[in-house]
Amino acid sequence: MRRKDFTAEELLTRVLNNKSQKTYWDNVRELYRRGGEETFKRCYQLVKTGTDREKEIAVDILAQLGSTGRPYLKESLQLYFELLERALLDSAFTTDLLITVLHAIRFNNDTLSAAQAKAVAAFKSHSDKYVRLGVVYALLGVEHQVAVDAMVELTTDKFSAIRNWATFGIGSRIDKHPKQIITALWNRVNDKEEETRFEAIVGLAIRKEAGIKEVIIQELLTGEFGTLLFDAIEALDDADFLPALKRLHKESQKDKTIDPGWLGKLGETIFSLSAQ
Repeated sequence: MRRKDFTAEELLTRVLNNKSQKTYWDNVRELYRRGGEETFKRCYQLVKTGTDREKEIAVDILAQLGSTGRPYLKESLQLYFELLERALLDSAFTTDLLITVLHAIRFNNDTLSAAQAKAVAAFKSHSDKYVRLGVVYALLGVEHQVAVDAMVELTTDKFSAIRNWATFGIGSRIDKHPKQIITALWNRVNDKEEETRFEAIVGLAIRKEAGIKEVIIQELLTGEFGTLLFDAIEALDDADFLPALKRLHKESQKDKTIDPGWLGKLGETIFSLSAQ
């Protein structure tokens, strides 16, 4: 029997009993696609009265139930923030459920209020690094000052993935609060983690920050960089880079070990600058 032939209730039963992560998410995605009032009501009730694991599963489903239409967004967000409030007050609230809730907010954060952003930011110093990473995900693109403050703080986290995503968040997903963000981005330009460093460079290039051109030149001279540096060059939109990029493209075409995607992005950057 194919997945699409199962009823929503049968799919939900399978999700609740899945052992394989792949099968779990395949079933959850099918429920996303279908939506449906009955699935919403069932998941809502599980969040209210289910076991911790059942709550996690229900939140996973509610996160994108109904796909792009998201007809249950308002009610689902209310549930998530009720859970966050409980997490602050109840020492028995599980870390796994907290992480799941933060990830659900990530997919539904376009209309977060300042109070809701503050509720998420309350976990920015949590002892579990995956909770802190969940905070970053949940606040990506949120421009309330409390969210920006939290993201800036998390750009200095000891866990590299958190620094990376937080730096991306303030550099490429937020337009407001430029002085605070520019300072935080400059503080990450020499990060030991390459991707974090390049996310900072991209953010500064987007803002046409004085001095970032020289930083990009120095990174090019190392010969060790990913496509994020090309994003920064495109954002800076400075044709002075063309000779070096064309030379790099010519040399790289001879090297069969170079990733075709990297070479393709280099070509796109050359084309973009040449179109000025």
